[in-house]
Amino acid sequence: MLQSGPATAGPSAQWEHSAHLIDFVKDIVEERRKTVPGDSATMASLRRFVRTAEAQKGFPTSVISKFTGPKQEEDVILPPVEATTAVIRWARDHAQIGTMRWISRILPLEKFAKICQKLYFPTGDHDQVDLVVGNGYLSYMFSEHANLSGLQEHKDYGHCCRSNLRNALLRLPLLLKPCMETIAALTIGAASAIESSQAAMAWSFISAASSLCITLRYHRGPASDDPHGVPQADQERLFWTLYAIDKALSLRLGRLSNICDSEVLLPIDQCEIREAKLGRIQGQIYEQLHSPQTPNNATNDKQRNSAVQVLAEATRDLIRQTNAEISNIRLVYLKAELVCQSSVLTWILHAAPGQRDATHSSSDECVAAARSVFQFHAEFLGMARFLKNDPFLIQRYMNWALLNIPFVPFNILLTRTLQQVDDANIARREGFTNSLQLKTDLGQGITHPHSLYKLLCRAAQCYIDEHTQSRTYDPTLTENDVAEFGEFEFRHMGGDGHTTPGWFDLYNTDQYLDPWMNEGSMIR
Repeated sequence: MLQSGPATAGPSAQWEHSAHLIDFVKDIVEERRKTVPGDSATMASLRRFVRTAEAQKGFPTSVISKFTGPKQEEDVILPPVEATTAVIRWARDHAQIGTMRWISRILPLEKFAKICQKLYFPTGDHDQVDLVVGNGYLSYMFSEHANLSGLQEHKDYGHCCRSNLRNALLRLPLLLKPCMETIAALTIGAASAIESSQAAMAWSFISAASSLCITLRYHRGPASDDPHGVPQADQERLFWTLYAIDKALSLRLGRLSNICDSEVLLPIDQCEIREAKLGRIQGQIYEQLHSPQTPNNATNDKQRNSAVQVLAEATRDLIRQTNAEISNIRLVYLKAELVCQSSVLTWILHAAPGQRDATHSSSDECVAAARSVFQFHAEFLGMARFLKNDPFLIQRYMNWALLNIPFVPFNILLTRTLQQVDDANIARREGFTNSLQLKTDLGQGITHPHSLYKLLCRAAQCYIDEHTQSRTYDPTLTENDVAEFGEFEFRHMGGDGHTTPGWFDLYNTDQYLDPWMNEGSMIR
């Protein structure tokens, strides 16, 4: 089993899901209501999930009402200075580890270290921005070191710094000085909110960060003249990091991005940050395939199909780059990247216009992409054993890879299972669901991913059981019969599925023997 951290444990914890998944569950509930009178326990629970998820769409004021942090900055408890000094030195010597690479894009490690020095040895007043940046940096460093060393005290220090970070974020003033440190603090705030499954709060932070970035013209390229003397390379890394978060949240929440691509003069082709390139793709998915302004009719099929081809190939290119970067020290992070990238590819392929036949089926190519995501997920969890099943690592992974990028692959395989009653897909689906069960959770709220996907599996199994007899005695189903098995189709993504050559060059479904189909599914 996975181990859960304090931020996600217990029945009261709330996980914010994407607008697309909420719509998918709504479809299931509504279709069931139309065809079967009454409400089973499973459907009643799914209906309760929808109500709870809908109520979470606003800013999570409950988080603020539960604020219990210290009243004065000097009361903030920091890890021992000796431990902090040691972990900063360790971070400098291991700059290629995934977390260090990511955090150094927000601010250079040396600048982080100076801010931490201000917190421990203040020569004057340090503001909330310093508290956010310093504690955010230390929380990642201690947790990353604990992943590799297994030191419990470093896990505790990481949790302490995350608590300080959350408290400092809630004290940030409404008006903030436009500078690199402020943008960094807001970006860290957005990342922290995502990792706590608070998408609405993350959107507030990244919107403010994007506004300040545009004010300072970080998106305009070398012509920018920064009054604070920030090196151009540092500006660009920070911009692309928050850009990636903004585009992902935009797609997750179904909102227009804060950053207009036509106004960005920095060349994306020269950007070495794959997350930024994936963010550009996610932004184009929203604009070209999912935006309410995007027509979804026969006259637009040609343009839509062209967009799918371009976006799918761009995503495949990112997957190839990630596969080529084989590094033992970063392998677990690369697997998480592949989960994200392949999930986006599944989304794109499903949005392709099809023949609009009665089955509403996803293409074989799309299903193959979905299956590959489950394989990468299983491989990531296998590596989590080596990293001591660190709760913070698992929490970060679930929120970034399975929630921040809407987990379309599950919906695809669930729909395919209803249409074809595929035992292999059932095993993948059930194995994935079981893998999300957290070891230390005594009770799980209705929005917990394990609880939700378990309910969806039950709903699908009930549907299959109800239709088994007709399928058994009438193997030659008509088109209308087959269409009935597609009623849970993820319509809010658009498209019917369209087969495009090329996917099997990357992933052949026959080459995978899912670990879940051969052994226990939960990390122990």
